[in-house]
Amino acid sequence: MTTRTYSGAVAMILAAVLLPSSAGAAGFYLGTSLVKAKVDADYSGGSVRSNRDSNLGFHAGYRLGDRIALEASFAKLFDYRGSLCQDVCVPETGSFEFEAERLELAVLGYLPLGRKVELFGKAGAGRVETQFLISPWDLGTSSFDSTDTAAILGAGVAWSPVRRLALRVQYDRHHSGSTDGSAYWAGITFSLGK
Repeated sequence: MTTRTYSGAVAMILAAVLLPSSAGAAGFYLGTSLVKAKVDADYSGGSVRSNRDSNLGFHAGYRLGDRIALEASFAKLFDYRGSLCQDVCVPETGSFEFEAERLELAVLGYLPLGRKVELFGKAGAGRVETQFLISPWDLGTSSFDSTDTAAILGAGVAWSPVRRLALRVQYDRHHSGSTDGSAYWAGITFSLGK
């Protein structure tokens, strides 16, 4: 992660805490998102570079007031199965699978831009699990697994067209010892508070 990305997320969280507010209510919330992610993983046997893949993500949190929330989220970042090809793709050449999941806990800092729109910054840590399974037809199956703790930083915007409902989009990055990734989230959040 770049210093600029880290500084921007920290600045947004500090601004959200220090500036006056007019939006956001304390209480629990739940949500789901479409997650489009890219994951790069290094293994002792090599590395895997993914294209963007779309999956579902889920989040739940508690808003402590107008400015701060604690949030847990889960997303299957990547889930792809394909054929091993040399010059020609035939079923006998074998197959491979690449999966990546992330479970995280983050602090969100909000900066209202009016009564219905808020910017937010996100900083947290998560557990990133990756698995690369390769099955060439003549060699048996090889599996490379990794579970790492990753630093996660991101930013987004939430729009509340009606009470207790928010549409939100966000971008975040994670970095750990053996994986790097980025994800775009677009989804909906339901407030369970007042």
